[in-house]
Amino acid sequence: MRSPPKPALLMLLILFGALIFGGVSSVQAQNGGVTFTTGPNLATARMMHAVTVLADGRAALFGGHGTDFVPLQSAEIWDPATNSFTTHQMHFTHDTCAIARLNDGRYLLAGGFSDPLGVGYTTTAEVFDPTSANFTPTGAMHYARAEAAAATLTGGQVLVVGSWYEPTAGLYGDLYDPAANTFTATKQLNTGRSHPRVLPTADGKAVVCGGMDVYGGSTIEQVELYDPALNSFSILQANLLPGEPGWVTGGSVDWNNGIAIEAQKLPDGRYLFLASNINTSTYSLFTFDPATKSFAKFATAPALPSSGVGLLTPVVDAGRNKAYLLAFVTPYPSMPVQARVYTANLTSGALSAPTGATPLNGYLGNVGLNLLVDGRLFVTGGNTAFGPSNYNFSPAKLTFFGSLASKSAISAMMMLID
Repeated sequence: MRSPPKPALLMLLILFGALIFGGVSSVQAQNGGVTFTTGPNLATARMMHAVTVLADGRAALFGGHGTDFVPLQSAEIWDPATNSFTTHQMHFTHDTCAIARLNDGRYLLAGGFSDPLGVGYTTTAEVFDPTSANFTPTGAMHYARAEAAAATLTGGQVLVVGSWYEPTAGLYGDLYDPAANTFTATKQLNTGRSHPRVLPTADGKAVVCGGMDVYGGSTIEQVELYDPALNSFSILQANLLPGEPGWVTGGSVDWNNGIAIEAQKLPDGRYLFLASNINTSTYSLFTFDPATKSFAKFATAPALPSSGVGLLTPVVDAGRNKAYLLAFVTPYPSMPVQARVYTANLTSGALSAPTGATPLNGYLGNVGLNLLVDGRLFVTGGNTAFGPSNYNFSPAKLTFFGSLASKSAISAMMMLID
């Protein structure tokens, strides 16, 4: 016969249950693969903001747009020690800007919409220093752009590519030099695009792939290679996966312009991202190898679902050798949103594929998504209404922490009170 638990262990078990299942039932947590607990409210409701986790564990949010589709000039930094945000003022608004981590640990924020309603574009950029929380303006870009992407090359320069509804800016890049704090215009891309993906290569170049045309009418399969020595682009390959046309990334498939590319870097130096095949309507994780400039499918077992969910860009937990894909369960946008997390083992490809979902009192459209150093997902902002007439006008102050349900941890705790 099992003896009664000791009072101290019973209290520990209660606290443990609150941590793992806070606010939802254990069945919901296990079926959805995640337990969401409410975090501190943002000072300013925002969506389409750029996000990153700093080296000291804090999380930073930059710009986006606020209520009534107004571009924001503020940044917010979350401190795990106080579980609260502090507000900082940037020099410029950055609504859907490009973000890149510089080699010295600072961050470049470039471009964005200049006016309410997603109208107008900026050439402005600035550098954020996490140590001092100060922002320093850079020289102007040569092309006004929003919904672009950026990556730091091995030589330290940053390539910024893409723009929405700006055909010229979509055809040319800007190259930032941290030493001079200025931009140089690149030569013309072979295909103008918005919402692309920029990936650094081991030899100092960069690969540009995915996205859509500048008006969002079609996805782009062509892959280009940027050479900083020539300041020009050449066609690397016609398709993301040679011999298997139809695979696309960026754009509406895996829009990551608000996340520094380091969030998707694997322990072996490759990058992980989500792609969709427009011919077969299937999804798959892909990797990019900077050494060989090659793309490959990252097979999971089971395969990612092809319908019934909306998948967000994957975030990599290099320390735990896992990748997480936050998803909302359709039909969307019923409230509360039903969310789940798919977890991929980066060694075996085994995929934890929950069948249920966890309710989340907020939409997942255009949220900020971070992976904290303690392994929790951090969901910030987004929107509280859905539909063509109000989608961009009702951003959220909400934040959520997502903890993965751990059966092994529960079993271990039960053994303590046995």
